[in-house]
Amino acid sequence: MRALVFILAALVLAGCSPKTQKPAEAPPPEAKAPAFPPALIREYVAGIKARCGSGAAEGVSAADVVRKGESPAGAIYGIDLERICPGAETKGFCGTGGCENPAFRVGADGTATRLVEGVNRGWEVSGDGKILLVAVHGGQCGLPGPVPCDEKIEIATGKVLGHESRGKPVSAPRPEARLTEAYCLGLHIAVAGKAADILGKDSDLAEAGSVFAAGKMVEAKDRARAPGFQHEMKNGAFIVDHYLTMGAMTDKIPEAEQLGPRFKAGSPLFDDWIACAAAYPLKK
Repeated sequence: MRALVFILAALVLAGCSPKTQKPAEAPPPEAKAPAFPPALIREYVAGIKARCGSGAAEGVSAADVVRKGESPAGAIYGIDLERICPGAETKGFCGTGGCENPAFRVGADGTATRLVEGVNRGWEVSGDGKILLVAVHGGQCGLPGPVPCDEKIEIATGKVLGHESRGKPVSAPRPEARLTEAYCLGLHIAVAGKAADILGKDSDLAEAGSVFAAGKMVEAKDRARAPGFQHEMKNGAFIVDHYLTMGAMTDKIPEAEQLGPRFKAGSPLFDDWIACAAAYPLKK
């Protein structure tokens, strides 16, 4: 027995122990919920508040954002425009194509992706949560502005799948019926302005467009004051905005690089522009 005691004492003195103790493991860090709203939505809403001049100092809160649908790829959010900018309709946030009404997809990791930017007449998530249906200007379906038209966007990828008229089938009117003088005038003026913004005022397209638009404005001076004429001019201008700014542009690719693909033969904007020039040439 004494021999066993001496052996254990020797082990202790030598720094050994019959049982080796493991160091206590540090507790795992607590998982933090993603910040809300995500940075992309926060920046977008802050931009609207800055433009509106109402409530900008209050910053952006969750109350500015509205959860409007679900999809396998994440939750779909919109904004509360009336809260963000009271009286938005009279402050330049609404037009013939609708009001500022973006859509964002927010994944489980809190990352946001913008699916829709700019004005539209409302949007909704399909029953299976895979498609976003955006009510846009009728011109996107090759029809007059007031005709309901849906832009289909794949929620998982953000890819535009196409456009189709909602409700009863509507046959496209003859070009001369859709491309009215007022519509064409609005389109010409907007193209000239966008070309100047994107390519510069000295560019050939901007200069030629400005001369043509100015000439057409003089010719239509007597008719341009009528409310119906002005409404159709806005329809023409909206098509340009949609293809060169609101519906087609992204903040990742410079506008100048996108002007070519959006303004070439075969695109709705280019085809309308050419048809308008042919239907309503400048009088000599």
